[in-house]
Amino acid sequence: VFSTSGRSPANTELAAAWAKSIDPKLWAEAELLHAEQQKVATEKLEPLGFFLAGGGFDAMLYFLTRKFKPQYVLETGVAAGHSSRAFLKALQANGRGHLWSSDFPLFRLENPEQYVGILVEENMKKNWTVMTKGDRANLPTLINEMPRIDLFHFDSDKSRAGREFALAAIQHKLHDQSIVIFDDIQDNMHFHATFGSRLSDFKVFSFEGKWIGVVLSSSPKPEG
Repeated sequence: VFSTSGRSPANTELAAAWAKSIDPKLWAEAELLHAEQQKVATEKLEPLGFFLAGGGFDAMLYFLTRKFKPQYVLETGVAAGHSSRAFLKALQANGRGHLWSSDFPLFRLENPEQYVGILVEENMKKNWTVMTKGDRANLPTLINEMPRIDLFHFDSDKSRAGREFALAAIQHKLHDQSIVIFDDIQDNMHFHATFGSRLSDFKVFSFEGKWIGVVLSSSPKPEG
């Protein structure tokens, strides 16, 4: 999966080309979402005067959610809410679904919880459950509320131990058609070691100098 340099995946695909080959109209919609989200981020974050970590591949998250219509979505890592907003906008457009999010606020800020998901508008929060005590405290509670996990997005503790903990915690709620997404897979070999034997189901996309691993199935999602 990775090149001999150890830095970049050898089988990286162009996200836009892949998405357009599946549904060009929907990818155009996802690109519009990205443009809108950049504008919202500028308006809400620049006046704060400090940097809130996190960006995420919002167009791809939106595209996958709109295309495969997951009902039960779980993410780790919220920060300002780039990924959360993308998921919630897609769920809203789908007319169904709920997002569960795990985060740990930036402790160097005063009252840091107020900034978690700051990009998410009030009218989307009815479909959102968020906890802010860190993955090891949050995930058992969040997962217990979910009958299954249709889509999982990991973007929190990038250590190998952090990735292994999260994947082990969710394993029993995944099913054959679950979509699993890991950000920053270039940081260590966890994604390759875990999913390397599933080459037919796995995609690697480049995004802003990072690599995102996506494990998916073309089968329809279960209803209900």
